[in-house]
Amino acid sequence: MKLAFAAAAICALALPSAVSAQDVKITLDQTLVENFDGDAVTQALAPFNATVTPQKAADGSPSFKIAFPGGLNAVATPTACSDDKAHTGCTGLKVQAFFSLPEGKTPADMAAIVNGFNAGHEATTAVYDQKGTTRLTRYIVSQFGITRTNLSIELYTFRRSAQVWSETLFAKPAAAKKGA
Repeated sequence: MKLAFAAAAICALALPSAVSAQDVKITLDQTLVENFDGDAVTQALAPFNATVTPQKAADGSPSFKIAFPGGLNAVATPTACSDDKAHTGCTGLKVQAFFSLPEGKTPADMAAIVNGFNAGHEATTAVYDQKGTTRLTRYIVSQFGITRTNLSIELYTFRRSAQVWSETLFAKPAAAKKGA
C-alpha cells in the first residue's frame, strides 16, 4: 500500500526560485526505528531522492547533511543519546535548515515575519537570532520507537514547512495601490 503525498506548487527551498511540482511516494513501512543513526535517516529520506552525507563535529558528534532535490539543504543531528561519548542510542533528531536573509529586512521586520510564521506552523519553528541567522527547526523523537513511515512523514512535513518558510521569507511586499 502506498501513501501518496503531492506537493502542489513546490518552490525552491532556501532559494527564491521555482521548482516543478512533484509527488513523493512514501511506502507503508511499519519497521520500528528506535535510534537515529545513518541508516535510519537515509532510509526515511529515500522517497525524497535526497542525498544524505554523514558528518562529524569537532567533538565527534555525528550529523547528517541532507540535500533535497530542488535546493533545500538541511542538517539532521542525533540527540538524547544513551552513550554521549560514543553517540549511540540516540532517540532525538534535530533537523534544521539555514536560510540567507532577504535584503533590506530589519531585525523588527524579521521578528514580525518569524512570529507570523510560527503562529500558523506549529510543526516547525522559525528562528532569527542575534547573529542575523535564520533557520527552521523540527525535533523528532523516537523514544520507544517510531515507524519508518512516520519518520518519513515527519521529514516530509519539515521539507514542506521549509518550502513555506522560504516563500514567506522571500515574499515580495504587496505593491501599493495608486491613489491610496
